[in-house]
Amino acid sequence: MPSCAAKGLSILVSLAAILLIIAIGYSAIFYGSRTITEGEAYGFKIGQSRKQTYERAKVLLSRSKIQEIHTWPESEFHHPFSDDDIEEAFRDPSWLIIVNTNWWNNTIRLDFVNDKLATIYRHRQIGELP
Repeated sequence: MPSCAAKGLSILVSLAAILLIIAIGYSAIFYGSRTITEGEAYGFKIGQSRKQTYERAKVLLSRSKIQEIHTWPESEFHHPFSDDDIEEAFRDPSWLIIVNTNWWNNTIRLDFVNDKLATIYRHRQIGELP
């Protein structure tokens, strides 16, 4: 017959295993990042001009695939922009596409080099991780 201490240890190990499985599942479902430097992803294509990229973002916005388009000036916080702000936005090195505002962080960052889309970086995170 196992002792009380052995039963307690067995329960503790089982709980730790369950918590580990939950953490791995949470990470797989709600957290992830990916960097694209060739080809296309999420409706955007590496090498496209800023204008082509913006037109594509507007299509994705109209189809509710994304919720907001932000400009990201150097040394400033990102903020939304529209057709009225296009000249300013075309000078900024990066744009941030907000995929879902209900998530804590569900974004696509578009980085431009020589006025061409050079990097697509996707980050999604439903909550702040410890």
